[in-house]
Amino acid sequence: MPDFTIEEKERWRSYQRGSVVAVTWDQIDATNTTGDNFEGPQYADKTVQITGTWDGATVLIQGSNDATTYFTLTDPQGNAVSFTADGMETIMESPLYIRPFRSVAGGGTVDVNVVMTCRA
Repeated sequence: MPDFTIEEKERWRSYQRGSVVAVTWDQIDATNTTGDNFEGPQYADKTVQITGTWDGATVLIQGSNDATTYFTLTDPQGNAVSFTADGMETIMESPLYIRPFRSVAGGGTVDVNVVMTCRA
């Protein structure tokens, strides 16, 4: 019996092993601007990594407690978690819902993958 679980939603999937879960959104591209919500306020430590083809795009990591109104989350220095190139950042807040959002379209070849690791 494996000691991990995999959960798949329409536009994200997660891999869990012990108290650590990795959530992957791999459909942030020229067509899909917003990743589906991940519900995980029980995870106190969160780090997001973004890689891919940017073509001028900007991707924000957003949070919400009502799945309607979203705010850009911040890093430990109080800066917006916003990417225009490959990178990694820690997320300070623990909202009910977290998602990536492409706020600046960029060109037609945008294809960005977002992986967030969380630890309870």
